[in-house]
Amino acid sequence: MNNIIIQGAGFTDNFGDVLFYDIFIKESNKYNINVDILKTDEKVLQHLNIKVNKENVIRKLIKADGIVFVGGGYMGEQPYKEKFKLYKWGFSAIKNILYVGILGVLFRKKIIVIGVGAGPVTNPITRYIIKKICNYSEKTIVRDKESYEFLKSIMVKEEKLDITADTVLALHKYYNLKKINRNNKTITLHLSDSYKNNEKINFIVKDVEKYLEKYPEYRLKAITDHNGGGQDIAIKDLKEKFQDKINICKYESPNQLINELNISDVVITNKLHVGIVSSTLGKSVFSIANHPKTKRFFTQIGYGNRCIISSELKEGDLFNLMDSYNNQKIKINKDTIDKAYKNIEYFRKFINM
Repeated sequence: MNNIIIQGAGFTDNFGDVLFYDIFIKESNKYNINVDILKTDEKVLQHLNIKVNKENVIRKLIKADGIVFVGGGYMGEQPYKEKFKLYKWGFSAIKNILYVGILGVLFRKKIIVIGVGAGPVTNPITRYIIKKICNYSEKTIVRDKESYEFLKSIMVKEEKLDITADTVLALHKYYNLKKINRNNKTITLHLSDSYKNNEKINFIVKDVEKYLEKYPEYRLKAITDHNGGGQDIAIKDLKEKFQDKINICKYESPNQLINELNISDVVITNKLHVGIVSSTLGKSVFSIANHPKTKRFFTQIGYGNRCIISSELKEGDLFNLMDSYNNQKIKINKDTIDKAYKNIEYFRKFINM
């Protein structure tokens, strides 16, 4: 192949989704493959240091030798309670991401799906499109067994499927980490909303305060993994509360955030890929998960007890967990890391078809 389209959730500047693009673009560059990406936020393009041509989608598809769907949770809905929101999510997934797969099938382009999370999906049209793409693809590689079982349940052929792990677990191969040179231990706090607006996040902040009282050798840092929204409000209110006892590090780029996590000792996060990166870097990670997919990951790596579903969190739970583990680092076994590298091998085979 000479020209490919890489497709994922690049329509917003979100750390985890940008990492997938970045890893596969870097891999493509090794083999002089021309990469195009569609419907992508301008900030994402800046992070990726890639120029895309201004042709319309149809022209880009005609030129492409293949389409690579990279990792992300876009084949599984958000955990909304209202049915109309689940249907709306399904149509948004088609409009923003999956439409490329429909067009790829119509134009008879080669497709591969690498490292996605899948299910559940309530919207029957979205389910049908996912089934169609996955059955048409050369291979559909999912990141966990729950995704595998979901795709089987909607009649994706078993011979089309394989289970690996999240591609981001292979990050050491693609990013240069700065040398750690500091005196203080650091707790990094990554919250999706302000403690003033969310009872569960207030529990997190109270428990972190309690932990800092018991272990005053730690310094507190707050981060974001995208700009805008609840995370910006969260860091503003944390700064107001902790004053000069907290450092604020706003998201600038994937490489910058990876290095901020690398100089941390303890990481507390609501989000999946801050948790994955921190675990891969060998930090002591505690996840207060807003989405079931996050629990899947921590269970997969053998640290399910480090992840509490946010809706189940009570005051004191996080403190007890942190106090129990007291800076014990996560160590991901080689077999799991090798599964992430298997995604790269699938990609190499695909572009050499």
